[in-house]
Amino acid sequence: CVDELLRTIDLAHDLFDIQEISCETNPNYLTPEFARRFEGRIQRLSVGVQSFNDKLLRQMCRYEKFGPGSDNLKRIKDFVGAFPALNVDMIFNIPQQTMDILMEDIRMVMESGASQVSYYPLVTAPTVAISMEKTVGRVNYSREYAYYQRVFNALSTTYDLASAWTFSRKEFGMIDEYIVESEEYVGIG
Repeated sequence: CVDELLRTIDLAHDLFDIQEISCETNPNYLTPEFARRFEGRIQRLSVGVQSFNDKLLRQMCRYEKFGPGSDNLKRIKDFVGAFPALNVDMIFNIPQQTMDILMEDIRMVMESGASQVSYYPLVTAPTVAISMEKTVGRVNYSREYAYYQRVFNALSTTYDLASAWTFSRKEFGMIDEYIVESEEYVGIG
Protein backbone atom coordinates (compact mmCIF):
# COMPACT_ATOMS: atom_id res chain seq x y z
CA CYS A 1 0.00 0.00 0.00
CA VAL A 2 1.38 3.40 -1.01
CA ASP A 3 0.19 5.14 2.16
CA GLU A 4 1.88 2.54 4.37
CA LEU A 5 5.15 2.91 2.43
CA LEU A 6 4.99 6.70 2.78
CA ARG A 7 4.45 6.39 6.55
CA THR A 8 7.32 3.89 6.81
CA ILE A 9 9.73 6.14 4.90
CA ASP A 10 8.73 9.16 7.00
CA LEU A 11 9.15 7.15 10.22
CA ALA A 12 12.58 5.95 9.11
CA HIS A 13 13.60 9.57 8.48
CA ASP A 14 12.34 10.53 11.96
CA LEU A 15 14.21 7.68 13.68
CA PHE A 16 17.48 7.63 11.72
CA ASP A 17 19.84 10.04 10.00
CA ILE A 18 18.99 8.81 6.51
CA GLN A 19 20.63 10.47 3.53
CA GLU A 20 19.23 8.33 0.71
CA ILE A 21 16.35 5.94 0.13
CA SER A 22 16.21 3.19 -2.47
CA CYS A 23 12.81 1.74 -3.24
CA GLU A 24 11.57 -1.04 -5.50
CA THR A 25 8.29 -1.03 -7.38
CA ASN A 26 6.48 -2.59 -10.30
CA PRO A 27 5.77 -0.80 -13.58
CA ASN A 28 2.08 -0.24 -12.85
CA TYR A 29 2.98 2.17 -10.03
CA LEU A 30 4.81 4.54 -12.36
CA THR A 31 2.12 7.20 -12.36
CA PRO A 32 2.22 10.98 -11.93
CA GLU A 33 0.53 10.50 -8.54
CA PHE A 34 3.33 8.14 -7.39
CA ALA A 35 5.98 10.63 -8.51
CA ARG A 36 4.22 13.49 -6.74
CA ARG A 37 3.77 11.61 -3.46
CA PHE A 38 7.33 10.25 -3.31
CA GLU A 39 9.15 13.32 -4.63
CA GLY A 40 12.00 14.19 -2.25
CA ARG A 41 11.51 10.95 -0.31
CA ILE A 42 13.16 8.51 -2.73
CA GLN A 43 16.54 9.01 -4.38
CA ARG A 44 16.81 5.67 -6.22
CA LEU A 45 13.78 3.91 -7.67
CA SER A 46 14.13 0.40 -9.07
CA VAL A 47 11.40 -0.93 -11.38
CA GLY A 48 10.88 -4.69 -11.76
CA VAL A 49 10.33 -5.06 -15.50
CA GLN A 50 12.02 -8.48 -16.08
CA SER A 51 11.29 -8.33 -19.85
CA PHE A 52 9.46 -6.14 -22.34
CA ASN A 53 8.41 -9.19 -24.36
CA ASP A 54 4.67 -9.82 -23.98
CA LYS A 55 4.96 -13.59 -24.51
CA LEU A 56 7.50 -13.86 -21.68
CA LEU A 57 5.49 -11.50 -19.48
CA ARG A 58 2.43 -13.74 -19.93
CA GLN A 59 4.47 -16.84 -19.04
CA MET A 60 5.72 -15.11 -15.89
CA CYS A 61 2.14 -14.03 -15.03
CA ARG A 62 3.25 -10.40 -15.20
CA TYR A 63 1.33 -9.27 -18.29
CA GLU A 64 -2.05 -9.36 -16.53
CA LYS A 65 -0.67 -7.69 -13.41
CA PHE A 66 1.52 -4.99 -14.91
CA GLY A 67 0.54 -4.64 -18.56
CA PRO A 68 2.28 -5.06 -21.90
CA GLY A 69 5.95 -4.35 -22.42
CA SER A 70 5.24 -1.33 -24.63
CA ASP A 71 3.23 0.32 -21.82
CA ASN A 72 5.98 -0.44 -19.32
CA LEU A 73 8.58 1.12 -21.62
CA LYS A 74 6.46 4.26 -21.98
CA ARG A 75 6.00 4.51 -18.19
CA ILE A 76 9.76 4.24 -17.63
CA LYS A 77 10.53 6.84 -20.31
CA ASP A 78 7.99 9.19 -18.70
CA PHE A 79 9.60 8.63 -15.28
CA VAL A 80 13.19 9.41 -16.28
CA GLY A 81 14.15 12.47 -14.27
CA ALA A 82 11.37 12.06 -11.69
CA PHE A 83 13.96 10.71 -9.23
CA PRO A 84 17.74 11.18 -9.12
CA ALA A 85 18.27 7.54 -10.17
CA LEU A 86 15.96 5.17 -12.03
CA ASN A 87 16.96 1.50 -12.27
CA VAL A 88 15.29 -1.14 -14.44
CA ASP A 89 15.48 -4.75 -13.20
CA MET A 90 15.69 -7.28 -16.06
CA ILE A 91 16.17 -11.05 -16.28
CA PHE A 92 18.17 -13.03 -18.80
CA ASN A 93 18.20 -16.76 -19.58
CA ILE A 94 14.43 -17.19 -19.27
CA PRO A 95 13.69 -20.58 -20.88
CA GLN A 96 11.61 -19.21 -23.80
CA GLN A 97 13.87 -16.17 -24.26
CA THR A 98 15.72 -16.32 -27.56
CA MET A 99 18.83 -14.29 -28.29
CA ASP A 100 16.64 -12.05 -30.50
CA ILE A 101 14.20 -11.44 -27.62
CA LEU A 102 17.12 -10.67 -25.32
CA MET A 103 18.58 -8.17 -27.80
CA GLU A 104 15.18 -6.49 -28.23
CA ASP A 105 14.86 -6.18 -24.45
CA ILE A 106 18.34 -4.62 -24.29
CA ARG A 107 17.44 -2.21 -27.09
CA MET A 108 14.32 -1.15 -25.17
CA VAL A 109 16.26 -0.73 -21.92
CA MET A 110 18.68 1.58 -23.71
CA GLU A 111 15.80 3.45 -25.35
CA SER A 112 14.13 3.92 -21.95
CA GLY A 113 16.78 6.38 -20.77
CA ALA A 114 17.01 4.70 -17.35
CA SER A 115 20.13 5.72 -15.46
CA GLN A 116 20.80 2.16 -14.40
CA VAL A 117 19.88 -1.41 -15.35
CA SER A 118 20.31 -4.56 -13.31
CA TYR A 119 20.35 -7.67 -15.50
CA TYR A 120 20.04 -10.81 -13.37
CA PRO A 121 20.18 -14.43 -14.53
CA LEU A 122 17.06 -16.47 -13.89
CA VAL A 123 17.77 -18.67 -10.91
CA THR A 124 15.42 -21.31 -9.59
CA ALA A 125 15.38 -22.60 -6.06
CA PRO A 126 14.71 -26.32 -5.65
CA THR A 127 11.46 -25.51 -3.83
CA VAL A 128 9.98 -23.72 -6.88
CA ALA A 129 11.66 -25.60 -9.73
CA ILE A 130 8.61 -27.75 -10.54
CA SER A 131 6.15 -24.85 -10.52
CA MET A 132 8.51 -22.74 -12.63
CA GLU A 133 8.85 -25.52 -15.19
CA LYS A 134 5.06 -25.48 -15.56
CA THR A 135 4.92 -21.72 -16.22
CA VAL A 136 8.16 -20.67 -17.94
CA GLY A 137 9.91 -23.98 -18.64
CA ARG A 138 13.15 -25.59 -17.50
CA VAL A 139 16.13 -23.26 -17.16
CA ASN A 140 19.04 -24.11 -19.44
CA TYR A 141 22.06 -23.07 -17.40
CA SER A 142 24.48 -24.07 -20.17
CA ARG A 143 23.55 -20.95 -22.18
CA GLU A 144 23.66 -18.51 -19.26
CA TYR A 145 27.23 -17.33 -19.93
CA ALA A 146 26.52 -16.67 -23.62
CA TYR A 147 23.47 -14.61 -22.67
CA TYR A 148 25.43 -12.67 -20.06
CA GLN A 149 28.18 -11.95 -22.59
CA ARG A 150 25.57 -10.58 -24.98
CA VAL A 151 24.09 -8.39 -22.21
CA PHE A 152 27.54 -7.14 -21.22
CA ASN A 153 28.69 -6.40 -24.78
CA ALA A 154 25.47 -4.65 -25.79
CA LEU A 155 25.12 -2.50 -22.67
CA SER A 156 28.81 -1.57 -22.53
CA THR A 157 28.33 0.94 -25.34
CA THR A 158 26.12 3.12 -23.13
CA TYR A 159 26.58 1.81 -19.60
CA ASP A 160 29.52 1.03 -17.30
CA LEU A 161 29.55 -2.16 -15.27
CA ALA A 162 28.93 -1.12 -11.64
CA SER A 163 28.71 -4.62 -10.13
CA ALA A 164 28.28 -8.18 -11.40
CA TRP A 165 24.72 -7.49 -12.59
CA THR A 166 24.31 -3.71 -12.54
CA PHE A 167 25.16 -1.27 -15.31
CA SER A 168 25.10 2.51 -14.86
CA ARG A 169 24.84 5.04 -17.67
CA LYS A 170 28.28 6.43 -18.38
CA GLU A 171 27.23 10.05 -17.84
CA PHE A 172 25.83 9.27 -14.35
CA GLY A 173 28.90 7.51 -12.93
CA MET A 174 26.76 5.71 -10.36
CA ILE A 175 27.59 2.72 -8.26
CA ASP A 176 25.22 -0.21 -7.74
CA GLU A 177 22.03 1.10 -6.17
CA TYR A 178 22.41 -1.09 -3.08
CA ILE A 179 26.09 -0.49 -2.41
CA VAL A 180 26.15 2.28 0.13
CA GLU A 181 29.01 4.59 0.98
CA SER A 182 28.37 4.73 4.73
CA GLU A 183 29.05 2.01 7.27
CA GLU A 184 25.50 2.04 8.57
CA TYR A 185 22.28 1.57 6.67
CA VAL A 186 18.71 0.62 7.43
CA GLY A 187 16.86 -2.07 5.48
CA ILE A 188 13.08 -1.90 5.67
CA GLY A 189 10.79 -4.30 3.90
